[in-house]
Amino acid sequence: MSGQKKVIVCGGGVIGSSIGYYLTKKGAAVTLIERCEIACGASGKAGGFLAKDWSDSNPSLGKLSRKSFDLHVELSKTLKKDVGFRFLDTKSIVVSESPKKKQDLPDWVDGPIRSQSDIGSNKTTAQVHPHLFTHALVEAAKENGLKVHIGVVENIIWEGQVAKGVKLFGSDQIMEADAIVIAMGPWSHLAHQFLPDNVKKIFPLNDIIYGHKAHSIILDPKDKNKITAHALFADYLKTDPEIYPRPDGTVYICGKAETVELPEDPSKIVPKDEHCDFLVKFAGVVSSELLNAQVKVKQACYLPCSIGDGQPMIGAVPETKGLYIATGHSCWGILNAPATGLLLSEVIMEEKCSLNIDAFSPSRWVSRKLKK
Repeated sequence: MSGQKKVIVCGGGVIGSSIGYYLTKKGAAVTLIERCEIACGASGKAGGFLAKDWSDSNPSLGKLSRKSFDLHVELSKTLKKDVGFRFLDTKSIVVSESPKKKQDLPDWVDGPIRSQSDIGSNKTTAQVHPHLFTHALVEAAKENGLKVHIGVVENIIWEGQVAKGVKLFGSDQIMEADAIVIAMGPWSHLAHQFLPDNVKKIFPLNDIIYGHKAHSIILDPKDKNKITAHALFADYLKTDPEIYPRPDGTVYICGKAETVELPEDPSKIVPKDEHCDFLVKFAGVVSSELLNAQVKVKQACYLPCSIGDGQPMIGAVPETKGLYIATGHSCWGILNAPATGLLLSEVIMEEKCSLNIDAFSPSRWVSRKLKK
């Protein structure tokens, strides 16, 4: 153990868990620190929709997504626990209050659909259950030595510009490390206070990362066998709700996103009833099978977003050594988590990367004028 590279990963969501998983596969001694519980934020409440080629218009993001999609397929076979993975056919629909026109849609989608188009096939779109997937990664990493510690980071310990460990609230003990990763989703902006003063001036992390609040519901239809593996992206009353039936027969529906203040504690997130009720109404309009379905869950989560180009941040923190960050994946965090974990583990353990991730370098914000 003494010869292993010691890495602390701050954040137990899908990004941090993926990083921990691939680091342990490469032989690192990893401690994952999480404030609440594994997948307590968006990683436990997201839809888990996966698209292989939807980011191809952006070459760097497209390559990341394609690699990560393939890793999802691989992990669905190699992880020991069921992660709710399956391929999907995906459609875009326009929902109106006018009478339904005949459309090429599954039978359960019997509401007033004005038009539809195919936007993904069972070769290019899929889904995973984010909560199950994140926990499966952690359980697999534990078999390779991963340790999970529930606590809150109070500070990073520095020797000059070199990160040497972390101090947790309520403890005088220093957890030493050869490398530290900030992967706290939208809460990654809190790590700004841990940076050396000269780094804060050129890399204003507290202004770069913010949270975008999204609402979702989970329905339990009476006749689950009628709900087929079709994801729906809708245009309804000037909103863009999405429907993802899951292999267990439940139906996940999300939408009504807004940029509002991020609570410091993920457990304090409260959904707005009117937003969730809107999603319930929408579901009933789209499908008679969902009209009287039991509402199992009403919830909200914050997606980690970045100022400027809106792309994720993956790599070393500027002007430091031993400190890395991975966040800002927006609504594609579940999709891009495996590739982010693999690639950052390569950077930390091998100081090289099998895919060019320069476009995601945190250094791109240095001296940049920020506009929200």
